[in-house]
Amino acid sequence: MSSSELLEFAQTHLFPCYGELELTAQQVRRQMPVFSSSLMLIPNSTYAIFSSKLSHAVGDGVTFFQVLKQISLYMSGKTEAEIPPIDWDVPAHINHEFYPPSFSKRDVDVSYGLPFLLGLMKNGPSLAWRKQSMFLIDKHLVNDKKRQLRSELNNTSISSNDVITAAICDVNVGTDLFVFTENARDGAYVPHNAGGNFLWEIPISKEAAKDPVEFRKTVDSKAHYETDKLPVEKFLCGRVGRLTSLATITEQVMYNGLETICTIPNPSFIGKIPMDVAIIFRYNKLYWAVLHNFEKTKPSQMLDAILARDG
Repeated sequence: MSSSELLEFAQTHLFPCYGELELTAQQVRRQMPVFSSSLMLIPNSTYAIFSSKLSHAVGDGVTFFQVLKQISLYMSGKTEAEIPPIDWDVPAHINHEFYPPSFSKRDVDVSYGLPFLLGLMKNGPSLAWRKQSMFLIDKHLVNDKKRQLRSELNNTSISSNDVITAAICDVNVGTDLFVFTENARDGAYVPHNAGGNFLWEIPISKEAAKDPVEFRKTVDSKAHYETDKLPVEKFLCGRVGRLTSLATITEQVMYNGLETICTIPNPSFIGKIPMDVAIIFRYNKLYWAVLHNFEKTKPSQMLDAILARDG
């Protein structure tokens, strides 16, 4: 199969075998395992599907991939001394609340309090027709676009993630403000190998996120809106979405004698979220991919310029 055909096959035939992922509250209430793995052998072939899931009660995406890396190294014959440890005893772990430096109490209350909850309730009925979808992004086309923008805008800090994020926002119709989820590990206060949930969410207007330069400035400065200036009406009206990228933190399964064909998150990961969500992930050596549940989209030349065309 081509990469696109394999992605379609996985969505149609493979993921239904695994069922839907549970919300953290359900996992806690039902006392479900906080980590699990399975191996599905494909009959009459040399292929298999390795699946792992980690509860958010234990950690975030970085934690998940650290655990996956440890398992991979162990199964490849590495000794305990050769396997990078995960630090589960970081003092900051006591409090999982991380906010951008610009946030005031008012900004926290808007982002996670009553305005946010009312917006979720308003969007609740949309779960009946929201669908999870994935598409492939060509790494070579993204690199070409990145070099073009760096040259035209005289800005060498523009990243591949900035280009992809701009294209994702350009195709979106139903959201006015996106919150970009970013790893909060800094190597000092929170070490890079910290296990747990260490992330913060940076609000940015969709129009600014469509500009790779503005998006890069926001990520670097950890701020787009000034303190106490978050537009509360966007939260009340449910016009707020979520963006994140797993591309730079992904760890591949590395067992001896094994080749990873592709890596795909379970689409139901965002199936119970009543807001626009997009996740960038590393599909294989040639392509990134995007998982999203956008309620409404429109044609986008920006996205068309980097979409995979492998048939």
